[in-house]
Amino acid sequence: MLYELACGEIRKLPDFERDVWPFLPREIFHCIDPEPSITVDFRGYVIVFGMAVKEINRYPAEWEDRLRKFEDLLARTYWTRATVQLWAPSYADGQLGIDPSSTVGSNHFPQWQYLWEADAEGLSGLSNSPPQPTRTWTRYDPMTRS
Repeated sequence: MLYELACGEIRKLPDFERDVWPFLPREIFHCIDPEPSITVDFRGYVIVFGMAVKEINRYPAEWEDRLRKFEDLLARTYWTRATVQLWAPSYADGQLGIDPSSTVGSNHFPQWQYLWEADAEGLSGLSNSPPQPTRTWTRYDPMTRS
């Protein structure tokens, strides 16, 4: 049920034609079927998204704007943990305020990983009838090292 509700929120996102800056259109998301046709033991559901963003490394404030828009989506969905990875060309070294030696990945594409974990209060509404979206969480941010 939570999977269907979360995917329903994603389907409500604007499409490429109607989205506004910073772009986070529904076409970049994919809800993976939690009940595949083959026998596999899943512990939950996965929603993935991906996109290539032009010159994200030149305008770090725009990356933060995109993360805030992603958090707006998180506040309307049902989840326990979310991860976002940013891969940027090596010429971004230093421009995002991160020491390149602290990143994971090759020298050509350093990677920064953001993690959101719902706290006990945020998870408390998931078992309500009807369920309430996850509202509170902790964000682990490589930009601030917290």
